[in-house]
Amino acid sequence: MIPSATALTEIKSYAYDHIYVSKPVLEVGIAGHEIIEGLLKAFVGAINQEYYLGSTSKSRMLISFLPDQFLGKNRKLDDDPYIRILKITDFISGMTDRYAVHVYQMISGVHLTT
Repeated sequence: MIPSATALTEIKSYAYDHIYVSKPVLEVGIAGHEIIEGLLKAFVGAINQEYYLGSTSKSRMLISFLPDQFLGKNRKLDDDPYIRILKITDFISGMTDRYAVHVYQMISGVHLTT
């Protein structure tokens, strides 16, 4: 055991009890979950709509927004649903916090860029 194990355990316990449950931390955490869920729902929904049911104007716009590397060859959707969803999660997980907020606001209509 390391000499500071007891102190580290106490610090960890204090952080869980007093820091991770503070209002500002909870607000950011809740917002982050909403943003990630919204981005996944929008982009996975778009590729599933496009692949299984056919194009809609919204699915086409969302897919057009995706960079080439997150689509299949020649910007066609991959046949494997696992690969399609993996590419979307790769796209979203690579976003900075600021970019994720921007994209979420854009696709939800909260913020329009003109």
